[in-house]
Amino acid sequence: MNAGSEGYGAAPSDPASGENGSALAGSGERAPGDERDGYRAQERPVVGYVPPARDPRIRWFLDANEGRPSRAALAALAGAAASETARRYPRTAELEAVIASRPKAGYEPLPPSRVLVTAGGDDAIARACRVFLKPGSSLVVFEPAFEMYAIGARLSGARVVGVPWPPGEPFPLAAAIGTARACRAAAVALVSPANPAGGLASPEETTELLDALPETSVWVDGAYADFSRADPMAAALSRPNGLALRSFSKTYGLAGLRVGWAAGSPETIAALRAAGDPFPVAGPSLAAALAARSPEGEAETARIVDRLVREREALYGLLKRLGARPYPSETNFVLARVRDPGGLKEALAARGIAIRAYPGRPGLESMIRISGPADREGFGELARALRACKEYL
Repeated sequence: MNAGSEGYGAAPSDPASGENGSALAGSGERAPGDERDGYRAQERPVVGYVPPARDPRIRWFLDANEGRPSRAALAALAGAAASETARRYPRTAELEAVIASRPKAGYEPLPPSRVLVTAGGDDAIARACRVFLKPGSSLVVFEPAFEMYAIGARLSGARVVGVPWPPGEPFPLAAAIGTARACRAAAVALVSPANPAGGLASPEETTELLDALPETSVWVDGAYADFSRADPMAAALSRPNGLALRSFSKTYGLAGLRVGWAAGSPETIAALRAAGDPFPVAGPSLAAALAARSPEGEAETARIVDRLVREREALYGLLKRLGARPYPSETNFVLARVRDPGGLKEALAARGIAIRAYPGRPGLESMIRISGPADREGFGELARALRACKEYL
């Protein structure tokens, strides 16, 4: 697909082709009435993500890039469940203040009015789509792209315009700027480091993108930034059109608790706050996230991140020695081209290990993605299983 072409490699149009839970139910059926601002809501494609069923054979879930929680976070979660927390409406202000006042990525402390806690990164994406996109507007994504951006855009009636960023290739800055200008994009969604390709747009490239598109909202998704050489957070927050999106799922291992956050200008954050649930995160989840950001929690998380980075490099080398073609990664996973992705996925599942394959995803059909387990025993099992399944690599 050429730069600027419409389409979205992460979202196949065939409902049956959505792998690992990704699905598009594009029936195109319409219901009468319900016209909003001259736009018939039912004319939008019906899109959605359906999580995959759990495979009872699996012991090591290395298909969803979930991190490992700190003991501090787990203890806080248990304590909150046994306290008054469950019967009180949750308040996000304390966590927002902690995020704002304890920068991790080289940015200066922020006023709390510039931070919004959300129900995972997906909620932040959905709110951004509601605020910045409308029927007929355009969202630029980098393909292969994280699915939730296309889903949110299409539910807003917007077009999704793709800029190719293949695995192992440098960030296509010029193509991104040209495409966004050509389609008069309302927003650009930059996931850096990228999922699933693993590449990184440098802070300098991110700043140049923001400066080249002053009338366009640029969303910088740093869900995997803690595993990378350079964090785009400071660049995103240095410009009024920048919006930083983050998650507690990857670095902090709290995917099951659904905690994320967004940071931007006070005006943008106020609009995002109004675009969703006023109580987006449950009280026990907030307690765990606060503990994860405590000095004790951060110290343990730093050790977990260090282990994941070492596992990523070891996995890259192992896959290469076994005959696969792994791509450089700045995340907690490795994407690799193999001979038989489906065969490898099933063979590893039979050995208790889940990985990601991409049937029906343009450009990714021959790829697999494997996360690090952040565990010595788990990585040992993965290495032995890959050696035993060399015929698929």
